[in-house]
Amino acid sequence: MKLTNHNKNNHYTIDTFSIWGTIEINQKEYKKVYEFLMAKRDKAIIDVETYMRDSLENIKYFQNKTAGDLFSFGVLATQLVAKKYGLKNYKKQNYGIKIIN
Repeated sequence: MKLTNHNKNNHYTIDTFSIWGTIEINQKEYKKVYEFLMAKRDKAIIDVETYMRDSLENIKYFQNKTAGDLFSFGVLATQLVAKKYGLKNYKKQNYGIKIIN
């Protein structure tokens, strides 16, 4: 897993949001990240943590991503991943997830 920040004014735009960096991840790591985020989402539903529940609601749509895909979980999900896996130089902003082989 590798985090890359993009320089100022050098970012991707996908649909209506900007990605200010990328996290490259292989398929095996992605499966673990997906399961981790789904567990956080399910716990938030049970504990009625509305901010976390609502922020992680879209995670379920990212189950079948494959190598070469570039997408974004959103800021909160990216924060959780960066904290759990100790990604250095993480900034609180939107990052793209890029699955590599």
